[in-house]
Amino acid sequence: MASWKTIVGVSILGLLVYGGVKITPPFIRYFQVKEAFNTMAHKASKFPREDVKGEILAKVKEIKVPLSEENLEVERDGSCVEIYGQYAEAVTFFNRYTFQLTFYPYVRWNCE
Repeated sequence: MASWKTIVGVSILGLLVYGGVKITPPFIRYFQVKEAFNTMAHKASKFPREDVKGEILAKVKEIKVPLSEENLEVERDGSCVEIYGQYAEAVTFFNRYTFQLTFYPYVRWNCE
């Protein structure tokens, strides 16, 4: 017969795996958004600011991230480009507990 320590240990391990499975996708999407920001920052000097914002918003929509135009800023000063935003994603555990994760992607390119 399994000891209580084994049952508790396996239960805790199961909870950790479940938590990891639930919380990992928002962080993967965050890194995808940051990569989109980085790609557009390199191209930003060739396009108007509104076109850059439009392309970023299209990519973010494709990734299924709730980043709105109001929470996205693209700033250029000569060749220096800064892109930053803010969005939040809800993570639900056991269909009962909901936690809000807030992300602040930021990219600075060609600035001294």
